[in-house]
Amino acid sequence: MDVLAHQHLATLRAQAARLERYGGALADEAAALRTTIQALEETLAISAATTETLRQERDQERSRFNAILDHLPIGLLLVDVATSAITHYNPQATELLGHGILDTSDLDDFTHYHAIHPDGRPYTSAEYPLAKVLAGHGVQDVDVWYHMGSGSARLLHVMAAPIYDMAGALIMAVATFVDVTAHHQAAQERQHLLRQTQAAQNQAEAERAHLHRLLEQAPAAICIVQGPDYRYTLANDIYCRLLGRRRSEVEGQFVRAVFPEYVGQGVFQTLDGVWTTGEVYSGQEERLQVARALDGALEERYFNFIYAPIHESEGGITHIFAHGVEVTALVVAREEAQTAVQMRDQFLSVAAHELRTPLTTLLGYAELLYRRAERDLTSNEANRRAFIKLVSQAQRLRMLVDTLLDVTRMDFGLLRLNLHSLDLYALTLRVVEEVRITLHIHALELVCDTTSMLVVGDAVRLEQVIYNLIQNAIKYSMQGGAITVQLQEQGEQVCLTVTDQGIGIPVEELPHLFERFVRVIRPGIAHIGGMGLGLFVVQDIVTLHGGSVTVRSTEGVGSTFTVCLPREGPGSSNGDTNVMAPSITPP
Repeated sequence: MDVLAHQHLATLRAQAARLERYGGALADEAAALRTTIQALEETLAISAATTETLRQERDQERSRFNAILDHLPIGLLLVDVATSAITHYNPQATELLGHGILDTSDLDDFTHYHAIHPDGRPYTSAEYPLAKVLAGHGVQDVDVWYHMGSGSARLLHVMAAPIYDMAGALIMAVATFVDVTAHHQAAQERQHLLRQTQAAQNQAEAERAHLHRLLEQAPAAICIVQGPDYRYTLANDIYCRLLGRRRSEVEGQFVRAVFPEYVGQGVFQTLDGVWTTGEVYSGQEERLQVARALDGALEERYFNFIYAPIHESEGGITHIFAHGVEVTALVVAREEAQTAVQMRDQFLSVAAHELRTPLTTLLGYAELLYRRAERDLTSNEANRRAFIKLVSQAQRLRMLVDTLLDVTRMDFGLLRLNLHSLDLYALTLRVVEEVRITLHIHALELVCDTTSMLVVGDAVRLEQVIYNLIQNAIKYSMQGGAITVQLQEQGEQVCLTVTDQGIGIPVEELPHLFERFVRVIRPGIAHIGGMGLGLFVVQDIVTLHGGSVTVRSTEGVGSTFTVCLPREGPGSSNGDTNVMAPSITPP
């Protein structure tokens, strides 16, 4: 337009010049034409200045627009509809794609790019979001995996949209995209974490349900209470039946409301102790007054209880687990047994006292008849053997009675020791010689390196210990054999051992050997007499002397009993001293 205007002005100037050459009246027309030309020139000058300003403003606006596009924090592409060529892109686009912008002249050229499906298949040209917009499919809002040159893939969120002119014709398409790989990975990690959390919750629920079933089916009374006000959260059937309540009356209720009779019986003090200290409480045979129903009469019952705190993950106590077993029948049976034992002991004590007097008389007359038979030359051998047997059995019977009396004295703490200095060797030698003359198939031997071993003790009671150990060795050596009694000093102690070659003692019976009424039971030895009190009395007497008694035994080989007593020293008492045995609670 500017060129044409200048061409027309040039023509008008030439025409004005021709008119001026003709002069005359044409000179006035030439002057008027010059005035018009000047006005047109001024108009053109103003128009040219305005056009340049508009052009400069348009260029500045385009520069500002391009600068804005280039500084967007997202990738951007502009595509011309007519040519399918990319007319503009920003630096973020090349950075996100990992390469420069590729030339495109038609839709098929989009396959030069590297979009891939999640399964690794490359996009076809028609699948690219810009291609869909150019094909008239409207706005596209999708996530696209893009293969990078390093072999990795990047997830791009693409928004592609059409651009229309004033007449509504599609002239361009624009695509923006951002890297959402980290967001996608974070979302996947969140999903994985959610799945793990859900799996853990499911497992915890399953374990909780399994634990609940175990508690329900456990053969004991079990409940769980929530503190600190002790509300039942679980009570199994055994617990409810044991305490005479229905589950609906227990679960969800406060302990004080369900069992008001517990107040003042120490139950809540125990729960408070577990709650505040976090320590497990274990109670044995605790007496509790319990009503079989809410309005029932109280009954005295006994329970073994365990209260254990349940901690939350942060360490605080939230609940208390209670486990209970009723032992009322056991306690009653034991009390009845103890009563029976006391009656038995009283009977044995009375019987022993009542038997001792006539037995002493019987033994006295038996010994008198035996001495007379020995002096009577007309008495035959059969009579003498009969008197010997009579005296022997009477002595044995007196020993049993004395043992029963000793056990009774021990039970009531009435066994007294008359302590004084004595020679254990001389005492042992006398017992060995008295027993030796009665033996027929056993060889009894005393072994000692010295002829004097002083201890402080009760001669009568220590003689009883030595005699019981030797008789025990004889009793369980039915086939005869050697029995060795040995005395030796071991530091500050004097030790006496009795070793036999008898049947031995089973290993499982050794821990109970010194208990009352315990006897070795084996096939073929049921005929061996005894009440199982001899070793019990031996241990008690030795213990009162401050000593100890032990046993080693091999079944089928023999046994060795060892008694160790304190040797008499400067601090030992040389005068007579009475020592009373402590009372022993019968089993």
